[in-house]
Amino acid sequence: MTAIESIIPFNVKDYNFIEKLGENAIGDIYSAEERSTQKKYCIKVINKKKLRNPARAKQVLEILSSLDHKNITKIYGVIEISDKIYILLEHALFGTLSAYFKKSLGVSEQMAKNIFRQIVTAVHYLHSNTIAHCGLNPTSIMVDSNGIIKINDSGLGPLCLQHSLMERDYIAPEALDRSNNNYDGFKADMYSLGIIFRYIINESDAPMTPECQNLFEKLTNAKEFLRPSTGAILKYKWLA
Repeated sequence: MTAIESIIPFNVKDYNFIEKLGENAIGDIYSAEERSTQKKYCIKVINKKKLRNPARAKQVLEILSSLDHKNITKIYGVIEISDKIYILLEHALFGTLSAYFKKSLGVSEQMAKNIFRQIVTAVHYLHSNTIAHCGLNPTSIMVDSNGIIKINDSGLGPLCLQHSLMERDYIAPEALDRSNNNYDGFKADMYSLGIIFRYIINESDAPMTPECQNLFEKLTNAKEFLRPSTGAILKYKWLA
């Protein structure tokens, strides 16, 4: 018999899966359509076997469902069916940030600034609500049809049993050390933002100026207590 637990109830059978938009260590994300209304959504499918603590993941998702910010992907439903957790999310036409860059015909410096500003704004909101993302990378960032950034997977990164090599590049050194359970998740997020910042510069027409290099070095400082806060980054001239 299939075990079903409605955490934030919705019926997966009411949706048609259209296409796969992306994947990461946490799970796969699909574009989906509600059969009765033809309204578009995203559905994230998490394999519980890839998580250290599935029960904790469900607790995190319940917390995330209460968040309300334009740059945080809205959660409409969560249901557990056997060894899978299905998450009903608001739609993001372009899929992940990495897919967005691959599909784009060109990203100007101003667009790059706008993308990074939105990401920092989202993380600032999370930190203001005492939530560390702990898994920021181009596969946990979505882009909707209007170019609005949507952050996914907040707080779920540390629950993954294994990360891809790409994802590990975005994880702060102190967070990669499994013997260090007391690292500062907020400062680890700042390191991840630094690697994302460099990724956006490299994938766009924005030049890596001395000012940008300085910001990158501050965000990825080996001494985590010296990394700036999200509030400080938002005041940087480059983002003005």
